[in-house]
Amino acid sequence: MSWGLGWKRPSEIFRLSLSYGTEDYGEDLNRSSTSSSGTSSSSASASASASVSASPLSPSQDQEIGFRIDLDWTAGEDEDQVVLRLQSQLMVALPMPQDCVSVELKSGEERGTVGVEMKVVKRRDSLRGIILSKSGSGPQNDGLGVLTRLLKSNLATGRVGDGVGSSCGEHWRTVTLLSLCSLGLSVLPAKVIRLPLLEKLYLDYNRLSVLPPELGELKHLTVLSVDYNLLVSVPVELRQCVGLVELSLEHNKLVRPLLDFRAMSELQILRLFGNPLEFLPEILPLHNLCHLSLANIRIVANENLRSVNVQIEMENTSYFGTSKHKLSAFFSLIFRFSSCHHPLLASALAKIMQDQGNRAVVGKDENAVRQLISMISSDNRHVVW
Repeated sequence: MSWGLGWKRPSEIFRLSLSYGTEDYGEDLNRSSTSSSGTSSSSASASASASVSASPLSPSQDQEIGFRIDLDWTAGEDEDQVVLRLQSQLMVALPMPQDCVSVELKSGEERGTVGVEMKVVKRRDSLRGIILSKSGSGPQNDGLGVLTRLLKSNLATGRVGDGVGSSCGEHWRTVTLLSLCSLGLSVLPAKVIRLPLLEKLYLDYNRLSVLPPELGELKHLTVLSVDYNLLVSVPVELRQCVGLVELSLEHNKLVRPLLDFRAMSELQILRLFGNPLEFLPEILPLHNLCHLSLANIRIVANENLRSVNVQIEMENTSYFGTSKHKLSAFFSLIFRFSSCHHPLLASALAKIMQDQGNRAVVGKDENAVRQLISMISSDNRHVVW
């Protein structure tokens, strides 16, 4: 007896969303595990050919209207053919450049005079945001092969461009946001992130265990989010990203992360929640820090620490067993060295110590008591409480 199988495994459908003029066209770029499953049902018919759609992003009365182009393809197609098809469809979808008035001020020949030069130029909104998402089951393809080939292309000529590291065509050089969430990535190729103006990089919900050292080359990077991965280390080159404002590494496998914050004076948000940390990196240089999560604690403060909110996660049993106090892991991290001297942590401690049970636990820890005594000599009013 033989059985005819009419069942077919559902194909993975990829969507590449390109935002022009502005990068803000979606609220939940990286904070949801379902970010890649939101591909519209119309994409399901794109198995034979890529589909393309364009939509405005902001009111028409705005000079920089902004628009988005969505390109779809299916896993299993020949990548070179897909790239050629997407290139041609993208060129068709792009609106024609519009006449714009360019005004340039120049110092005059005579001292104290200013010259004004005005001319009409053809201009089109630059590409700002790239989001690659996937719908369908199966981890057999992550879509980066197509994206990598596209990034190398100059749409006007079809030739490979001479961008940063010879990895970026002219059309793609203006990208400031890149989201590669929920793609099943186990490796992040350095050539994918070599975008000279990149400011925000989202890599959540993948299977990354390491990050490429080339991250340090992203001099404009302000946001790096790699939540829900398998990171066991962080590249030391990350310290070169001195403009970082937000670093989110929640729910990874970090035990002893080598994070050097001495040059990261702009960092305001540091998320390490859900990692089996054995010690906390030195955070005292982070004078602007107002958002911190670690162990099973989330701390959020406003400017100047006028209001500090402390949230304790009780459901995360990996941080405390039946024989341990709910804040044991947190206390172990902040009292091991001088992290508790940071104004944000000190302000959070002031709230936590309002509970008699918490005070009793800290009072039994000799190292914690020693650190608390040393805090008395601090000149910062948030540290002395």
